Amino acid sequence: MIKKITFWLQCSRAFALPITILSWLVVFVFGLLNGGDIINGILALIGVSFAHLAGNMADDYIDYGILSKDEKLMNSAVATKCCFIRDGSITLKDLAKMIAVFCFVAILIGVILFFRSGFGVFWLMLIGGILTLTYAKFSLVGLSEVVIGLLFGPLMFEGVWYVMKGNFSLYVLILSLAVVMFTVAFLYIHTLLDFDCDKISHKKTLCCRINDKNKALILFGVFVS
Repeated sequence: MIKKITFWLQCSRAFALPITILSWLVVFVFGLLNGGDIINGILALIGVSFAHLAGNMADDYIDYGILSKDEKLMNSAVATKCCFIRDGSITLKDLAKMIAVFCFVAILIGVILFFRSGFGVFWLMLIGGILTLTYAKFSLVGLSEVVIGLLFGPLMFEGVWYVMKGNFSLYVLILSLAVVMFTVAFLYIHTLLDFDCDKISHKKTLCCRINDKNKALILFGVFVS
């Protein structure tokens, strides 16, 4: 059982969860300092984490669908791209089932928070869920950084604040825009590593639009400065 859980955590790229946790921690502590509900804040972390992992697997599911249509694309893909499907460890059907399981847990947490916090949770879940599960599609049209910025910035910060305090906040929105630049920078360096594969598969990430690795690396300095 432990091996199976560990395996699926690897498939869902759980190593990226610290980014989610750090972003959540900022607004969670801010909420606590303002008398927010600690239980709701922790539940929000669990829900967002499962949604994040489901999104990672959905990204692989969509990417594999693109790669499998062209042998050249498949052969050019970096070693970590859809590796568990490519080496035969799992099938697309297995992946779809686990995406559904992770989404179910995230939705269950959302339903609990809906009854504990209010109707605003529904819209946060709906928008966040759509953006998370279709992130790979947005990367095809050059909007991956925008989507990540929304998910880890305003949506997460306002969402956690809402379930902890019961309202939305302009101050939290401003805070989210400042903090999310770190997350966008993390995503940007990831797309830089995937530059060659994304270029061949016609993805339009910001790096691909710049069309030069060295120039793209210079832009990374702008994000972290």
